[in-house]
Amino acid sequence: MDRNALEQLFNEQAHTYDSNWSKLALFKDALHVLMKAQLQTIPEKARFLCVGAGTGQEIVYLAQQFPHWHFTAVEPAFNMLEMCREQLNYHGLLNRCSLHHGYLDTLATTPAFDGASCLFVSHFLTDETERMQLFEAIGKRLTSAGIFINADLMADKEVSTYAALMALWINTIADAGASDEKLANIKSAYEKDVAILSTAKVAALIQAGGFKSAFPFFQSGLLGALVAMR
Repeated sequence: MDRNALEQLFNEQAHTYDSNWSKLALFKDALHVLMKAQLQTIPEKARFLCVGAGTGQEIVYLAQQFPHWHFTAVEPAFNMLEMCREQLNYHGLLNRCSLHHGYLDTLATTPAFDGASCLFVSHFLTDETERMQLFEAIGKRLTSAGIFINADLMADKEVSTYAALMALWINTIADAGASDEKLANIKSAYEKDVAILSTAKVAALIQAGGFKSAFPFFQSGLLGALVAMR
């Protein structure tokens, strides 16, 4: 999916995004808890980069766990960034955050960040070279000891159990209240606009982007996450 289409999609969904996915919040909560554990070694007064910050849910959680961190939210969809601003203000966190409207390539490479996250963003980059370049751009904005967490839709489409896993995932979304129309749109997006890769393949792309290691620490349904070190 090209940049303009992505921006339009998320601008349209911004005001209802969190409520639409609220019944699947347990997946997000589990990921956040494990992210906290992975990020314990970051300096007490860290600078943390959130690429594709959306409505700011991960920033709210991490800011509450690490009270001396400063966050930079990068988000190209203006309406999503405004929802992020509202959430941060509501939780009294806006003074610890910088909000950057645009893509990562418009953000300066200095000063460097101690950690970064990119949650459910890179799977929209269906070209593997472009996806690797995103990881590389994140790495260039980290310190030499920086930690990077990436989460996406991940599965090995070549194994015989993939169809069953996809059916399970679609049923999970349906049980959360998605309409038939929304399910049809999701299925279509998964076929055309989202690159669902295996965990091993995503790890290889992260390492090709300049990280010395990348290993999985979370998988639930189609949602997977890896942590990588500079």
